[in-house]
Amino acid sequence: MSTVGSTTLATNTSINAGATHTYNVTFNVSLNLAPGSADGGDNQYTACEVSGNGPGSGPGQGLYNRAELDRGADGSYELMDDACGDLPNVTMRKDLVNVTSAANGTYNVSYQIVVGNTGGAIGTYSLKDTPLFDSDVVIQNGSYSGQANGSMNTTGSTTLATNTGISAGVTHTYTVTFNVRLQIESGSNDPGDNIYTPCAVSGNGPGSGPGQGLYNRAELDRTGDDITDITDDACGDLPNVTLRKDFVGVTPAPGGTYNVSYKIIVGNTGGAAGTYSLRDTPLFDNDVTIHSGIYSGQANGVMSTVGSTTLATNTSINAGATHTYNVTFNVSLNLAPGSADGGDNQYTACEVSGNGPGSGPGQGLYNRAELDREQMVAMNWSMMPVGTYQT
Repeated sequence: MSTVGSTTLATNTSINAGATHTYNVTFNVSLNLAPGSADGGDNQYTACEVSGNGPGSGPGQGLYNRAELDRGADGSYELMDDACGDLPNVTMRKDLVNVTSAANGTYNVSYQIVVGNTGGAIGTYSLKDTPLFDSDVVIQNGSYSGQANGSMNTTGSTTLATNTGISAGVTHTYTVTFNVRLQIESGSNDPGDNIYTPCAVSGNGPGSGPGQGLYNRAELDRTGDDITDITDDACGDLPNVTLRKDFVGVTPAPGGTYNVSYKIIVGNTGGAAGTYSLRDTPLFDNDVTIHSGIYSGQANGVMSTVGSTTLATNTSINAGATHTYNVTFNVSLNLAPGSADGGDNQYTACEVSGNGPGSGPGQGLYNRAELDREQMVAMNWSMMPVGTYQT
């Protein structure tokens, strides 16, 4: 058969009375409705007006095909009959829906997969979804719902549909959700490298790849041969809000008092904006009296002389940004018997002086900063023995 124009199947062929001649005509075809495709079409499928063997359809519809017969061998075609069939055109699109905070410092990340049939006949497809996240993103669990329901595998691919039928003009929607946490602290036991790699292109456009952010790939087989015909992906990012608390120093002040200073650094080493709330609590030796306190830097205010002080509430921090808070207390130490500071007149030094862990409340100038990053509390501390600076 000619792939363009007409094909002559018979020329001046004799046929006896009562006889029939049968011709079976087969074409191998493909349908491409992708924008920018080079097939010369308008990328819009026009189905048969009347599918099958009856009249009503015409050229440019579906698989419209016409046979013409000249029974006088004079070059004039006296008989014409046609038939029209349709093709399915199963499509697939994968989109990132959102990333929302969940319990215990985890996040829910949701995607939507829409399978459609823009052709003119029933089609079938198989569909699978694969999370290919940054290696420090730990998948807690996952599920899918919509056209079908089930649990997502926490490793590897999950099959969402197998040889599923889809009628012309119909769409099937799948919602895929994973609950994840990002663990990039030094010494964490996840298999990652403790370095977060964000999406090259965040969202639904191409450009990102496996091992970036929340990169996720959907694959559709529309011919039943276990070979992927359509791939679409989406990539989102997570924030990673961090906290560091450092002891700055102790300096003598008027009236036999001391100014003790700390620095709190909040950072975001993730790939998306995050939010946090921050508080600071002095938990000094009980013979240390706090006279006053202030904080400055990212925000400014007065420190409470008893209990905690809130330095930030639901404060936004962009990916790659740092916020610095400087906290200073004016204090005095009174170990005299009978003093009215409420202490036991015995100074308890820091067990581990400086910025490392090991000390605790009631030791020296032990001070604790606490950060709430989407319902998860990260803690750091700083301490220094007052006795080191006594005169």
